[in-house]
Amino acid sequence: MSSSVLTTGVGSRLLNWSSTGALAYYIRYRITGSTNWIATVSTTNSRLITGLQSTSDYEWQVQAVCSTNNGTVITSDWSQLAYFVTAFSGIFPNPATGRSIRVPVATENQARVSVIITDQVGNTVRTVDKTVAAGGEYVDIDIANLNTGIYFIKIHGTDNNEVQKLFITR
Repeated sequence: MSSSVLTTGVGSRLLNWSSTGALAYYIRYRITGSTNWIATVSTTNSRLITGLQSTSDYEWQVQAVCSTNNGTVITSDWSQLAYFVTAFSGIFPNPATGRSIRVPVATENQARVSVIITDQVGNTVRTVDKTVAAGGEYVDIDIANLNTGIYFIKIHGTDNNEVQKLFITR
């Protein structure tokens, strides 16, 4: 089974593998060297993994659910180990000095998301609503009228609910 990883938002990755026409797929991943697997299931040949630790190396595998027979699940062998690194910075640039920023938004399927910028006391200063393609994409946000300071980027959608810190320096 071939596999790939799409770098998405902070703390998430979209794992992809070649489809075998299976009923479902078991996915397991862990920080490289750890003995504790984290397991999940997908009915397609991709899965958005969230809650990852930044600057960590991960390994992962996929197993196809081929059939079921009287309550017994018949699976393939686990795929070879695949790897990815979560050395990411999220919002770019951060600190921001220019007129705009790029916010990575991860989604497993096409989804409507809201990217909300709030100041330190929680006042909303900018909102961008966008339909994001399956797998995720960047949302460009104009920050030209925002003052120097610390802001919070809140990403709300079907597949995500996260907060990132933004520093604006001019």
